[in-house]
Amino acid sequence: MGDFTHADLKFHNYELKSDISRSIPYIDRHEWDGLTADDNFYNSYGWLASLEDAQGPTDFLTVYGSSGLLAGCALWAGEPEGTMFSTQALFPSMSEHWGNKFLWGGARRSTHNEVVCTQGVSRRNALRRFFYSAQKYAGERKLSGFLIPYMPLKRALEIVGYVPETYALLHSAEATMPVPRGGLAEMLGSWNSHERVRSKAEIAAFEKYGNRARWLPLTSDLDESIATLITNNRSRYGSTQDRQWMIRNFQGQRKSGVIHSAIAVLAERENKISAVTVFYKFGSSLHARYFGSDYTLADNDFRYFVLTYYLSLEYAAFHGLKKCCLSTSALEAKAKRGSVIEPLAVVVIPCDPPLRREAVENHNRLFYEDYERRFRSSLSADWKIITN
Repeated sequence: MGDFTHADLKFHNYELKSDISRSIPYIDRHEWDGLTADDNFYNSYGWLASLEDAQGPTDFLTVYGSSGLLAGCALWAGEPEGTMFSTQALFPSMSEHWGNKFLWGGARRSTHNEVVCTQGVSRRNALRRFFYSAQKYAGERKLSGFLIPYMPLKRALEIVGYVPETYALLHSAEATMPVPRGGLAEMLGSWNSHERVRSKAEIAAFEKYGNRARWLPLTSDLDESIATLITNNRSRYGSTQDRQWMIRNFQGQRKSGVIHSAIAVLAERENKISAVTVFYKFGSSLHARYFGSDYTLADNDFRYFVLTYYLSLEYAAFHGLKKCCLSTSALEAKAKRGSVIEPLAVVVIPCDPPLRREAVENHNRLFYEDYERRFRSSLSADWKIITN
């Protein structure tokens, strides 16, 4: 078994207990996934187990009651020198409010995180125990506090309502597409003529260049070719990981079993794979995770948009899925093609000292105003919560 620390809370006639486990195999898979929401795929058991296999073990903070697991989350160190998982990079205008090191919650490098938690009557107390235990664990390690980034704003504000020592700060957004029953044709029919003409022209250009789309399960014989394309794309945007790093991730996914929820759509041209998007099905959602491209072939064929947006709508509608989750990059392009822009926040509980509420509110107001200016009608209703 892993090493554990314990903190107990008496609530009504039973005990809530928090544990730190050194690896995910010590947690029951069925209990964990039974608490995992459809949108929270990157914190599902299979995904977390695949990361451990490919990148090494990580700690987990869990809360148990008399009925079993009530809440849980993976823990890691963030990337202090990076741009996506560093408090100084995410909040440059508030740099004086942050310590140097925090304990981070959520899957490693995930841009959508929620605490895996019961929806029952124990939810409030489970989340309270979770965050107070995380704060204590961070303090014991001389860290500045505990935080979870890239959390849907509604979930973040729920936690702030339960745990008054926490703060929710907007810092990013993700694109989602509701899937109409009629798929792409119905979606195109709902757009104005300008958007409809542009999208049809992009699909026509994809076909004009001789591309043919094909859906395939992510079998091991595709690992080398798909990993090469994905590495091409990641390198273009600053990643230093090589193709073997990507292959190890696929191997980890195969070992954990999460690979069985994967589906790849390939663009093939001149007997070569010109591009690929890898999706994962989880509950009623389809999650776009990886895009790769052969940039030696002219890429003015809109292969990214066709594979990632248009064909995903067709696939999701055919399989009865309700939502396509398209992550945090290229939001302007996604908004122009029918995506809804959803707010994401950091939830933080400092060890000492607390953040200034006025500074937090001012930050959130300015962040909202910026996104309202940039996206306007594409913003989801949840953005209004912060103004109220």
